[in-house]
Amino acid sequence: MLQFLNKLPSLASSALNLNPIKCVIDQVRTRITCSKLNGKEKSVKTAMDRYFRLNKRVWIKAQPGYHHHLYLKPLEKRFILQQSVLLKKRESKMVERMAGRYYKKIKLENFVDQPFSLYHPYLNRVNQSISTVKKPQFFP
Repeated sequence: MLQFLNKLPSLASSALNLNPIKCVIDQVRTRITCSKLNGKEKSVKTAMDRYFRLNKRVWIKAQPGYHHHLYLKPLEKRFILQQSVLLKKRESKMVERMAGRYYKKIKLENFVDQPFSLYHPYLNRVNQSISTVKKPQFFP
């Protein structure tokens, strides 16, 4: 018992001299899990709730703050907040990694009022501006 009491001051002084280790961990949302039975990739459920995949690997999301304090915002701002936002190329790649096979399939929406039909024509055209515009002829 006496030996333990003699060691207490030295333990306390050494504990005070230790420099704390700074642990700064940024939140990273990439898929790192696989199923235990089959080894298939799992999708991140929170990301799939927030994003929707259009054709050609383009993802859209809702505007930030689209449902907060709408009664305080003017009518124009409320209309803008109802529109969806296309993700950038780098963000789309990141969400593509988090998505499983089910979410990557192109689903045909057979609804009367298709909510995302406005976004598809912009993605399906291929160099339309170049092919339709005729260059003026050169007369020497």
